[in-house]
Amino acid sequence: MLKRICVNIEEIIAGIALCIMSVATVFNVFCRLFLSKSYPWAEEISYFCFAWLIFVGASAVYKRYQHSSIDILVRVFPVKLKVVVTMFSMVVQIVCIGAAAYLSLVYSINAWTRKTPIMNIPYTFEALAMTVGFGLMFIHAIFFCINVVRYQDYFHTRPIYKGIFTVETVEDMVLEERGQTEERGEGR
Repeated sequence: MLKRICVNIEEIIAGIALCIMSVATVFNVFCRLFLSKSYPWAEEISYFCFAWLIFVGASAVYKRYQHSSIDILVRVFPVKLKVVVTMFSMVVQIVCIGAAAYLSLVYSINAWTRKTPIMNIPYTFEALAMTVGFGLMFIHAIFFCINVVRYQDYFHTRPIYKGIFTVETVEDMVLEERGQTEERGEGR
């Protein structure tokens, strides 16, 4: 259970943020429509949760290497050129993501003095979503680079934490759940 939580921590954080954001937004809309009263704190909560959903969710997608990419040219290159292009791409990703993580950390620290107008919470807690998201992406990028160097995994088909954790795709999780359901005799 702990392993599953560690592997899916980004999805858990993003899912919780999505749920809280949805409840706060629906609550505020309901109150505005039927009670003629709006709660500004619900809007601030939605903003905070939206930031966490976006940045940590982006890290979850990056972990499974499911961001869109154009790799048609790389697939037709000879092996030596694939290595060069893939390594160059990984170095650029590591540098850009590392710079974004550093800059977001600086921004988070500087945002401590700014407070939200309604709940009087420092904006650091919203800005930390960027730092956490980019920090996790940076870790994933390092592991992608290790897989490219060690296992010649140019198209990121090998799980990035194989041997430490197995990060399954959503399809693998669905198939596993279906298999468990059929074993219990709960199939359709």
